[in-house]
Amino acid sequence: MSDIIMRYEDYLVHTKHASDNTIASYMRDLRQYASYLGSEGIDVLDADQDVVSGYMNSMKANGKIRRDDLPCAGLHQESVHIRRPEP
Repeated sequence: MSDIIMRYEDYLVHTKHASDNTIASYMRDLRQYASYLGSEGIDVLDADQDVVSGYMNSMKANGKIRRDDLPCAGLHQESVHIRRPEP
C-alpha cells in the first residue's frame, strides 16, 4: 500500500501540481484510510463503495468527523485513480 500512496503523491506533485496543503491533506487522509484497510484485512484494490462507507462510519463513530463528506471528500476519486492502469 505504501508504494501506491507514494505513487499517488508523485502524481499530485508532478502531474496535478497540487498545492502543498492539498498534498499534505490527501496524504494524511490516505494514510488513515490505509491503516483502516490494514486493520480490516482489506487490500486497497479490493476496496469498493461499501468499504469506503465503512471507513466513513468508523471515522464518525470515533468522533473524527461530523459531516458525511469530511475528511475524505476526494477519497473515492483517489481510489478510482489508484485503480487506473498506467499508460
